[in-house]
Amino acid sequence: MNTRQKILSSIGVLAIIIVVVIVLSQTTTIDLALTPKPKPRWQKVMVFEGGQSELNVTYKIENSETFYIPGDEWRIRYECSSLTYPESIPAMFALVVFSENNTVVETKKVAYIGNTNILSEEYFGTKSGEVSVDIGRGNYYLGIFTLNIESWHIIVEAFY
Repeated sequence: MNTRQKILSSIGVLAIIIVVVIVLSQTTTIDLALTPKPKPRWQKVMVFEGGQSELNVTYKIENSETFYIPGDEWRIRYECSSLTYPESIPAMFALVVFSENNTVVETKKVAYIGNTNILSEEYFGTKSGEVSVDIGRGNYYLGIFTLNIESWHIIVEAFY
């Protein structure tokens, strides 16, 4: 084999190697591009529960654990039930969102006031609902204010 044939042969082998590398790199890129990303959905971040079994004359304030919201959109779902008592004793449930540094960042309209008398028009009973929170990602905690609430259940969810 002369020098010219050796050079042409080497160029041919090099060209084949380059083609194989290009094909393999394109295949990997295509495979990664075809991998579907999970669709965003509501995901549970934290659950809090509490309550009391006896009537009180002073309200109770509880702070939840600090939780991280990984998305820009989140919500609070809640349900609470008052104690039942034959007299009209006040009952209250309210939530406040605090940032990690103890600043009130959201006072959503989660506040109910009523009483414990089932025969009264102002009977508290059971309340439930959901509120959107528009303050984005970060670390937060809830201030939960209760008075004569037998049980409460709160679920924090983020959309991501």
